[in-house]
Amino acid sequence: MPEPDRPEGGLGDAVRGLQDAMHGATIAIARAMGLNATDASALEHISYAQGQIGPTELGARLGISASSATEVVQRLVDSGHLERHRDERDRRRYVLVPTGAATDEVRTHLIPLRQRLDELEASFTASERTAIARYLCGAADVFRDATRNAPER
Repeated sequence: MPEPDRPEGGLGDAVRGLQDAMHGATIAIARAMGLNATDASALEHISYAQGQIGPTELGARLGISASSATEVVQRLVDSGHLERHRDERDRRRYVLVPTGAATDEVRTHLIPLRQRLDELEASFTASERTAIARYLCGAADVFRDATRNAPER
């Protein structure tokens, strides 16, 4: 929803456009892999997690119940995109790992995308890249703060 006192065409609008485009690309890649949006998002969270992630953490990241997260995990295991392994430190817990085949399939879709992004980056001067990176990192921090500070219901 646009803000009434904010001029259109600013950096915030560009970030919003980027979010929409990234979401669209994620959905397109999910379809190409035979996944629905939730399963693709789950695989993305698991792939990019800092450290190991289990079903409970996955559910929290997706904003779904533990039982729903278990269903997502089972679909991804059944489709050959995900493996469950016992946690070495806590044998009661499972950690989730994308299969090599799933990782390879995602890479086939992401490599051309990454190459185009690298070409775009190369079109900017070093100082422009520094300014863009500073803005994007700052914007990411704003979103992370909003996530951490969101009230629970």
